[in-house]
Amino acid sequence: LVACRVDKTRFPPDIERALVEKASHLLLYEGENRQKLLFTACAAIRKYHYDHLKEEWDMALDKNCSDRSYLFGRLLAIADAVENSTYTSEDRRETNALRMQKAFSLRPMATWRLLEEKLVPYYKQLSPGLCQYYRKLVQEITDKLSVSDRDLNQKLDDIYLLGYYHQRAYRTEKDGKPAEA
Repeated sequence: LVACRVDKTRFPPDIERALVEKASHLLLYEGENRQKLLFTACAAIRKYHYDHLKEEWDMALDKNCSDRSYLFGRLLAIADAVENSTYTSEDRRETNALRMQKAFSLRPMATWRLLEEKLVPYYKQLSPGLCQYYRKLVQEITDKLSVSDRDLNQKLDDIYLLGYYHQRAYRTEKDGKPAEA
């Protein structure tokens, strides 16, 4: 990393892959460490894509992005937010989205179907306005997924973490309060 910074060399792919792998297991980390890991992984993904693929990614939500991995990352963040919205301050359990994150990154469509089933009771606990907001958001994102069903279940690229991070940050910014990691 020092050579990358001082000599302005390209970001090492092995470090980017290691960070993506660790960030795909957020369940293993708690609180601030979870947030730091996710932020660091996203920064590494941005740098890697800039250096190796000449792609520029902002650190803000891109509602027009149609990248499959990015969209699935956003869906994962929404599933996490829906469940988190029903928790009280005493609830210390992890969301289904967080527990299923690794499986989601490997088989997104199959895992999303399971997550959707698990979200049904949580939707019922939300206020009608918030429930409608989340359902509309999910519908907008799934409408952008225009690939065949078989392709939708292929392993996600590292970009899914950017979609996850951006959607969470957007929710935090919009709500004016921090989202739980």
